[in-house]
Amino acid sequence: MDTREMLAVVGVTLAVITAYSLARDLTDEPLGLLAPQTGLVHVQAQVNAPHQ
Repeated sequence: MDTREMLAVVGVTLAVITAYSLARDLTDEPLGLLAPQTGLVHVQAQVNAPHQ
């Protein structure tokens, strides 16, 4: 593999990682493994069926 091709692959890889990080709004945790899921509200509905 040519040196320019290798640099191009590394550059594209870093660009993708950077874009992903900015899209996830990561600030503290690397790779988003421990990033808190802010803005998501988990609601669990409890439905009781009528007893016959």
